[in-house]
Amino acid sequence: MSGEDDRQNIEELLPFYLNGTLDADERQLVEDALAQDEVLRDELSFLEAIRDDVRSRDTAASPGEFGLARLMRDIEREGAQTAPQRSNVWKIAASVAIALFAAQSLYVVTQSGPDFELAGGGSESLDGTILIVGFSETATEGDIRNLLLDLGLEIVGGPSAIGLYSIIVPEGVSVADTETALSSAAIVDSVETE
Repeated sequence: MSGEDDRQNIEELLPFYLNGTLDADERQLVEDALAQDEVLRDELSFLEAIRDDVRSRDTAASPGEFGLARLMRDIEREGAQTAPQRSNVWKIAASVAIALFAAQSLYVVTQSGPDFELAGGGSESLDGTILIVGFSETATEGDIRNLLLDLGLEIVGGPSAIGLYSIIVPEGVSVADTETALSSAAIVDSVETE
């Protein structure tokens, strides 16, 4: 360590030296430094003056140990009372978030009707029953198109992540007959009403 670092170390130990809380080695180190450095002795004198001034002040207005104990008890009691209130705030916030999510979901579900966005643009209201159809892996686009044209059906959605298509059966066409015709086609794996 440099001389400046040693001096700063001694200065930091002065309050503990004054209070008598240093071990023997540190106490000897401070005493050796005080014997050699007048500025350190002045700092120690200044610290002693502050200590003596604080001790001479009237402590009658101070609540003392009993007041400190009462203050700590009140702080602990207040902390115990406010903890449940904070957890109640989170319960209320969670309830509000769940209610908003449910309301938003209900709005989205009620807003989704038979209006579909066509690939060519524009929106057209389609009336009918939606069937969910799974085509075989060997079915080509041409095979699917020919089957749907023969039955008078139209794809309104899909393919989904698992390859299912939403197909609309127009009003006036028998849904049961359409399901039977699709089920009997070699390129169809599954048919069910939405």
